[in-house]
Amino acid sequence: MIGVSLSADVIIRQRMFMSLVLAHALDRPSDFGAGRTIGYAGVDLRF
Repeated sequence: MIGVSLSADVIIRQRMFMSLVLAHALDRPSDFGAGRTIGYAGVDLRF
């Protein structure tokens, strides 16, 4: 699989942690379609 991805980790006041990922597939095996973009966002809040 060939693709590109961009990710960022954001920390707000040492309590809230955010992870953001955006990935785009340029070329995949025949079982998957090329040209797909997926995103992921995660949040972790600590008290």
